[in-house]
Amino acid sequence: MQHITHGPQDPESCIEIPKAYGVMGLTLDGKNYFRNNLKLVSQFSGIDEMTIISDPEKNIMAYAKAYTSVLDLMNIKGNDPSQHVQALVALSELPFDGDLQNDYALNTQMYSVFSFLNNKEYSAAYDFPEYNLDLSLIFGEANYKVLSSPTVIITKSSIKNTKGESYQKSSSSSQIFSTNYGPAIWNPTSCNYSSRNGTAVSAVTIHTVQGNYAGCISWFKNCSAQVSAHYVVRSSDGQITQMVLESNKAWHVGNHNPYTIGIEHEGYINNAAWYTNAMYGSSANLVKDICLSGYGIAPTTCYNGPSCNGGSSSCLISTSYRIKGHQQYSNQAHTDPGINWNWPLYYCLINNCGPGPVATPP
Repeated sequence: MQHITHGPQDPESCIEIPKAYGVMGLTLDGKNYFRNNLKLVSQFSGIDEMTIISDPEKNIMAYAKAYTSVLDLMNIKGNDPSQHVQALVALSELPFDGDLQNDYALNTQMYSVFSFLNNKEYSAAYDFPEYNLDLSLIFGEANYKVLSSPTVIITKSSIKNTKGESYQKSSSSSQIFSTNYGPAIWNPTSCNYSSRNGTAVSAVTIHTVQGNYAGCISWFKNCSAQVSAHYVVRSSDGQITQMVLESNKAWHVGNHNPYTIGIEHEGYINNAAWYTNAMYGSSANLVKDICLSGYGIAPTTCYNGPSCNGGSSSCLISTSYRIKGHQQYSNQAHTDPGINWNWPLYYCLINNCGPGPVATPP
């Protein structure tokens, strides 16, 4: 129960590990190594960061709301905890970077969660259902033997128990998830991007695919296409796939590529039905995360005026708007996201604004 109150006044760890706040142990400042999952939970729940830190009840409720949102985003159905591994990984503070040791650390965390759920004493004490989860199926027989071992030997190149049985990188590691945005699927293209050459990210570009989600993902992997975006968002449920790291330059908005992050949205500009609430909400949560990633992009610099039909000759707007459509940048013939994109709604989703007029950027 000592974790119920855990405020910023608590002393630093002697090993300087990032602080974990509240009952859910959420990280606000991962020191550029752990993921800032408290910020992610705040975005998904709509509960501000300091309330999550200071109020134990809100700390739990915020995580629960975020967890439900991630389950929906990943199209995970049912109450079987063994099917929820991807959601738990997405909301973890631990990095998933393809490193064997970090993969082991992440799955050790997952193992502790499922072991807790399997404990009948805890089930009775905390009034949750009695589970009988087969951990060898969840983690794989070989990895289960290492995860459940009382002694594990970790070296630079291997992780083994005292019987010499080895841990292998899992399918729930960095191959699946985005390193920039936890809920996104990581499905990188091997081409159609380049270095930013030191140019800082300072804007976000909103696109419409003029096609479907799967086709867009496939097209960005076609090295003859000479086009890409960092993220692609699905219409039906808001699922997000990341294809280019934010640190790299995707090819989506011509001479503005060096400083922008591009987000493609499934659909067609002349059919508003593609722009679903699920898509708007998911895309807005992604933009919130980008705004909190240290680029200096304020959420209030999202365009919030009427939609436009045409390219930049008709739709060009001030450079003070840092979150805007492809058609609103200079020297653009493309017309997306077009006349049916609801900018005031998108602005309010990004800024959590209530009823009434929305502000314009300075």
